[in-house]
Amino acid sequence: MRKLSHEMHICFNNIIPLLIFAALLIPIFFKLGFAPLNSGDEALFGMRAIHMAETDTYLADFGYFPGMRKYPNHKPPVTTFFQAISYRLIGKYDLELSLRLPIALCIVGAIITFIYFGKLVFNDSRIGVVSAMILITTPGFMLNHIARTCDQDGALSFYMLLAALSFYAFSDTSSPLWKKRSFTLLTLTTFLCVFTKDIYGFLFVPGFYIFLLFRKKHPWKELKAITVCVFIVAGLWLIYLFYMDSEIKGFLENLTRNAWGRYFVEIGHNRRPFYYYFYVLATKNFLPYIFILPLVAIVLTSDNKKIKDFFIFLLILLSVFILTISLSVTKLEWYLAPAYPLLAMIVAITIITCLDRFSLLLTTRSIKISRFYFSIGLLLFFCTPYFNILKSIDANAALKQESNYVVMIKNAPSRDFHILAFGNNPHLALYTYYYNKSKGYNINLNETWNSFHRDDIVLICNKLMIKRFKERYFYDSLIENGDGLFAKVIEIK
Repeated sequence: MRKLSHEMHICFNNIIPLLIFAALLIPIFFKLGFAPLNSGDEALFGMRAIHMAETDTYLADFGYFPGMRKYPNHKPPVTTFFQAISYRLIGKYDLELSLRLPIALCIVGAIITFIYFGKLVFNDSRIGVVSAMILITTPGFMLNHIARTCDQDGALSFYMLLAALSFYAFSDTSSPLWKKRSFTLLTLTTFLCVFTKDIYGFLFVPGFYIFLLFRKKHPWKELKAITVCVFIVAGLWLIYLFYMDSEIKGFLENLTRNAWGRYFVEIGHNRRPFYYYFYVLATKNFLPYIFILPLVAIVLTSDNKKIKDFFIFLLILLSVFILTISLSVTKLEWYLAPAYPLLAMIVAITIITCLDRFSLLLTTRSIKISRFYFSIGLLLFFCTPYFNILKSIDANAALKQESNYVVMIKNAPSRDFHILAFGNNPHLALYTYYYNKSKGYNINLNETWNSFHRDDIVLICNKLMIKRFKERYFYDSLIENGDGLFAKVIEIK
């Protein structure tokens, strides 16, 4: 009987971590390839990856794709390279999944990093597990432009998290071997950051310097090492920029105007007040965890010096980062992406510290509260945010499918048809190119009303445009669904 009990205990200890890890993965991969790529940045990132996969070259201008007007590309190529590999492997079968999968795997990498770092540095896997649970149930991280799209802010968040933890490990250890390894990883991850989003990838560096000056009386050795790391990556980046400018006329000018310039001028009607990021965190993007942040004072009074030191590091890094992006004239919600892993760790440490304090208060000779019961309580606490995220993911996927060009194209009555659409539409240009190239379709994009002839099949996905088409043509309705219409032209009225 005792042997059986021991075997059940071992089985329990092995199965529970696997179940927890599986639960962490579900919000990342649930219906990941279900919704079509959106009409904004996601489609543009898709174009970059497809072009690289097919030609082994950098996409200089989006005008390469039929239906797109001349529009220069200036994004660095590293994460696009990973997406191009994924597209080559599975893009023919599932376009959306192939482009989003590398970003989703970066989020898995962040989860593993949380758990490994917590166990290695603090010998407490709870920090990693709770951090991961907070991250994958954070609306601002999971639902918009970051974790579940082919936009590269999710990958950037992972790289910057690795850079931050590598720096902390470098500054914390006295072992020459671990210092060397941490410095190498810091340099590599900083390289990934910068070659994913240019100068934005350096935004944690000021926080590194401030932490070193705050923490040590004579941090010159560490300051020198961080400066060397920055100079190595900055040097490679400048070589890349000047090379690209020599290959692509006006590359640096476009980069300066469209990317760096948005710090000082408004781009795309996105001028926001200084407090904008604090507002979105407090009102929607970091709910419900924003209400736990006032309890950080409990951690700052903790007797655990190692936890307290790391916690101060996270607070400094987060404060400097949010202050820096808040000073920018142009502000967008997903610029907060690298802040979410830091916030997740801050809240996780706060929760665990509070629970441990509470446990000590209740633990007497007559009352013993085990960690098992606190784990059950924590699980119940996360139930609502967890299922809310899954519900929102499901709703978003259904909404995008409801009235979309892609849904109509997949159900087209013929592979040879026209699409009537006006303006620069990356979403439509990408799918037209993909279906023509990979699926054997012959789709023509039209921007003029009088370009159709008898027996032409026309797709329109706009209520106002459908109304005007019906006023101009006699037609047979082949498929009409919501905002979408497949019509076969009889003749012009």
